[in-house]
Amino acid sequence: MTGNVDEAILEFRKAIELDPKEVKAHYNLGIELGKKGKVDEAIAEYRKAIELGANIERGNVDARLADLLLKLGDHAQAANVVEQARQREWMDPVVAASWLAACAAIAEKDGSLSESQRQVAAQGYTHRISELNELARPLLDPPYAPAGELICLDLQPQANVKLTESFHAGEKQNNLAVLPRGEQMFGGVRFRIGDGLIQLAGKHLPQRPGKVAGIRVNKTFAKLYIFHATGWEAPDGTPIGRYDVHYEDQTTATIPIVYGEDVRGWWSHPMDTQAVARGRVGWVGANPDSRRGNSSLRLYVSRWGNPHPEKKVIGIDYVSTNTDAAPFCVAMTVEQPAGPMAEKTQAADLPGIEEQ
Repeated sequence: MTGNVDEAILEFRKAIELDPKEVKAHYNLGIELGKKGKVDEAIAEYRKAIELGANIERGNVDARLADLLLKLGDHAQAANVVEQARQREWMDPVVAASWLAACAAIAEKDGSLSESQRQVAAQGYTHRISELNELARPLLDPPYAPAGELICLDLQPQANVKLTESFHAGEKQNNLAVLPRGEQMFGGVRFRIGDGLIQLAGKHLPQRPGKVAGIRVNKTFAKLYIFHATGWEAPDGTPIGRYDVHYEDQTTATIPIVYGEDVRGWWSHPMDTQAVARGRVGWVGANPDSRRGNSSLRLYVSRWGNPHPEKKVIGIDYVSTNTDAAPFCVAMTVEQPAGPMAEKTQAADLPGIEEQ
């Protein structure tokens, strides 16, 4: 890997020698120098790319510049870069707010600050988190309104990736460390967020399992809520996985996961405004890698109406169809009927395939 970085640095330097005004060469050289830990040189290349012109996505350049300034401990200058990018609408507002929260958090912990400066930084962090939540609110879909008792399932025995682990393509911090733990409300549903999630295989992630079996349920329920998404993308309408529901009487029901209907990729780029037909966006946030790409993160909440709420479900298997998309599941919650006449299904529920 190091050799590839060194070779890339040489190639971009040669391109700049041939044309000192080649904007993308300066930008890409900055990326490679950053990987080598040559922070000052990388910053200089990003600034040169900004100086030279418009053939770059300014939000991406400013995000990477802010990241390096934070690594140098210059949180004030990093915040200034992000604030200017936001004012000029070069950076996604959610991503910018997340960056500013990170700047304020680092400032709050900075040992070089006086007590009064730390207090200001702490106030700034609280303000940015509040702002981030407000900015994210319009991006969330209308919440569900469960009427019955909600029971959170425990996915941790099957979890194979820590939320703090970089689990897809990216640098070192492409994770869900920012997702709050414990019992949380997403999309109007209470989920229990543990330290890990279940990641399935896809063509870009062959090292993960194609099937994770035996998610324990051992109860009857009317509806199943799933907090999930996918890494990478697939054409709309592609079945990317399924949940196999196993009843106590040894019958099964299958819940398909269809790209574009139930989930999309968990990275949301500034121009990505496509909704899903059935699922609902239940959480929006950002991590260091997504911020560098001027992108936000999203997770979806899906609901399945159990056609047999009177039958006990023993467990659920989670299965990938091994497409370009690699599905992952963060949490599940079941809803027990509010009364004897509770409806079996409602509009926008995940479809179920007849028992086998």
